Amino acid sequence: MLYKFVHGAPSLLDLLALAVCIGSLTCRVWVLRIVSNDMDERDGLLLLNDLWRLLGVSVAMLVLSSVAILVARTAEMSGLSIGEGLAAVPRVVFNTHFGRVWMIRVAAVAVLCAGWLKGRRDLSNHRLSILMLIASAVIAATRSASGHAADSGDFSLNEIMDWLHLMAASVWGGGLIALSLVVFSSVFRLPGDRRKYIADIAVRFSGLAGVALFIVLITAAYQGWTEVGSFRALVGTAYGKIIMVKIMLAAALVTLAASNRFLSIPRLVGLTGPRDENDRTILRLVCKVRAEALIIAALLVCTALLIHNTPAKHSFHAGYGHVHGVVK
Repeated sequence: MLYKFVHGAPSLLDLLALAVCIGSLTCRVWVLRIVSNDMDERDGLLLLNDLWRLLGVSVAMLVLSSVAILVARTAEMSGLSIGEGLAAVPRVVFNTHFGRVWMIRVAAVAVLCAGWLKGRRDLSNHRLSILMLIASAVIAATRSASGHAADSGDFSLNEIMDWLHLMAASVWGGGLIALSLVVFSSVFRLPGDRRKYIADIAVRFSGLAGVALFIVLITAAYQGWTEVGSFRALVGTAYGKIIMVKIMLAAALVTLAASNRFLSIPRLVGLTGPRDENDRTILRLVCKVRAEALIIAALLVCTALLIHNTPAKHSFHAGYGHVHGVVK
């Protein structure tokens, strides 16, 4: 249990940071680009500045998690403790498949860092946000290329589906986290028509989330088939039991999302009553979005645990592992 926690903690940190990074940039590129144009220039810049600070935190977390994942994976591949495995880090970086993938990741993280530093002086630079989103997609691809999906080979269908799943889940889940932590609270402080702003943001994000949900469901079904494969494996392995927890959490998340899309958002869009009534309706929507974000966090914990468990389909086969290029 301690082993899985030590090796799973960097993965959890990394998944959370990557999801927030992709979700924040998607909100910046797709949602806030239009909404901020309708605001007073000063209000629009304040909103973008708050989102950029959250993005900075996620980029810093990605830097830390990149180092932590390298150290943890080196210990895992060498069979040594984390302290003893530090001497093997150069060999892992330069002589293994994981090391080559990790160097691509580092280059993408460097692009994110440079982009964030430049962007904080030019918050209206839309193209820079797109470039950073592409770099984030590359980081997501390196995760798929160094996990269970990579066992089928580079650029295999399993790896592509895993990448699509991670991207779609990050757009949806990371976007929810960005909305709940920063965007809604920032808009609520603005002096203008916050009901209209939040309604516009919710409508645009809801459409994006619908597309992301469709991709998540398709890719999750495919991954369930390839990684689990049977009811016996689902109920009889640790991997399968974590999958069942994920399914229950995902069902709760979809229920909340449907409630927002078909009840809360139309009600907010159609409001014409007093400001106090509008504010109560906004707060109810914000509370539901925050509940969705908490479920996303729980799903990320499950995903981090899955990374360090043998896929259910292979649990009955001795000697299976997903580590590439074992170092001794």
